[in-house]
Amino acid sequence: MPRSRRDFTAENRFHIINHGVDSQDLFSIEDDWLLFESLLGRVCDDYGFRLNAFVLMSNHYHLLADLSECNDRPGVSEAFGVLQSTYSKYFNERTNRRGPLFEPRFLSFGVDGDAKTHRSIRYIHRNPIDTCGPRALGNYRWSSLPFLLGRRASPHWLDCSLFMPQDPTAHLAELADCRKEDLWPLDALVPQRSTTIEALFDATERVVGRSGTDLTKRSIVCMLALDLRVADVVAISKQLVRSETQVRRSAARARSRRRDEPAFDHLIQQVLAELRPH
Repeated sequence: MPRSRRDFTAENRFHIINHGVDSQDLFSIEDDWLLFESLLGRVCDDYGFRLNAFVLMSNHYHLLADLSECNDRPGVSEAFGVLQSTYSKYFNERTNRRGPLFEPRFLSFGVDGDAKTHRSIRYIHRNPIDTCGPRALGNYRWSSLPFLLGRRASPHWLDCSLFMPQDPTAHLAELADCRKEDLWPLDALVPQRSTTIEALFDATERVVGRSGTDLTKRSIVCMLALDLRVADVVAISKQLVRSETQVRRSAARARSRRRDEPAFDHLIQQVLAELRPH
């Protein structure tokens, strides 16, 4: 059965999300990030829309697309298909891999009204906080936040003008303060995988068993709990009786090992397979 066409006519703004297939990393060297950002600007130009916010993470991305001046809304879906297919071809050739790189279909959520728009932008700009911590959030390179704060000159395809904070320092402090709605920014956005930290521990224990240290198991749980949106840093730190800094470091350690150690990446894939419903 053919897929239903995306309806990009209901609202002027859409929150677009996609992940690497099975949490596959999308970016591993600086050229990867730079090319994807360049392709992003190119499809904005080619299809006649702009972005109000974006963030690129190691294995997923978030975009807030402004279609208010777009004359070809049915073509917007094609734009993101072109973006992903062009980048996938480059990445697969560079890394000598085969097969899909992104999840089969990106997610799109209409964002109407100022309240939802600001909530979406806040979520996008807070996304790296579990990786870099709140102090470095304003300098995260692959995000529109440095442009919003006036620390970098915005490219023509990024329009932050409607959402510029009057006090950048106060705005950063607000972003660092976690709110209840920060975990689920959109009403229709559910966890990427319906699971719990306990289930993550059980799956990791079954896969890693006695061959892995407690540190390895904990780092896997921290990374997957954050990347799968099972919980935020605060909830994970309470569950594991670890500080928020320790949780971030554990997750970062796992992401680094996954990138550099094929055997460790295989462990992650096995844990993810254990979490799939049978």
